[in-house]
Amino acid sequence: GKSLFTNVLGRSDMGVLLKRHADMTLKLAEKLQFSQTFLMVFKIIPGRVKAVPTNFKPLEEAMEPTPNFDCHVSTRLPTVAQKETHQLANSCIFLYEYDDSCCPSK
Repeated sequence: GKSLFTNVLGRSDMGVLLKRHADMTLKLAEKLQFSQTFLMVFKIIPGRVKAVPTNFKPLEEAMEPTPNFDCHVSTRLPTVAQKETHQLANSCIFLYEYDDSCCPSK
């Protein structure tokens, strides 16, 4: 399948990127003609949150987890003046995945 924004707030191999606004996610999935779209609704407790600028860099240049924080969110809020792709990137939350010794997993 197609993958979008996998590294905008952190390294995709060290955690999971969640989209916080279902309407924007579904609208973009429809525009990109995804063959299947699944919507899962759940509640998270983000813990210590670090606001970071979004970036569209490859995995090798993506931000690693910030020590003493549990997740990254965008420093910018989504606005109607932004392109849809930037709205979606600015509405994400990146949760780190930790291993048994409390280190970011790789």
